[in-house]
Amino acid sequence: MGRRKKVPVGEAVKTEYNFWNAAHDTPFVECLLDLTERGLITNGNCKNGVFREIQRMMEKKVPDCGLKSKPTIQNRYKKLKHWYHSTVLMRNQSGFGWDVQKECVSADNAVWDVFLEVCYFSYFDLYTKQKGLVELQW
Repeated sequence: MGRRKKVPVGEAVKTEYNFWNAAHDTPFVECLLDLTERGLITNGNCKNGVFREIQRMMEKKVPDCGLKSKPTIQNRYKKLKHWYHSTVLMRNQSGFGWDVQKECVSADNAVWDVFLEVCYFSYFDLYTKQKGLVELQW
């Protein structure tokens, strides 16, 4: 096992952060499809070592990307999975469809109005309740 480097008290430790950008999405999805074909990802569940394998594959596809399996790649996987499930849920609602040309969810304005009223504005209700709780604490 390697030894940890001792850092003197009061000395800052510089950490490099690697941010995800749009150029990483296409190779990332290609890696996911490849691993799915190989049976390492089934029904959205990943087997052990999948994220380390994605890290190695991404290094080959996008040299010097510096993405780490934890937390960067795992977080992106969770986010894409969440977006996918949200899109499927929305498409299955009455009045919503799929625009093949734009590759997005589509609906009439009346359907969007009802959707936003039910989903979006409920967040504002939660926000105002939480804001009231926070203001009481100050």
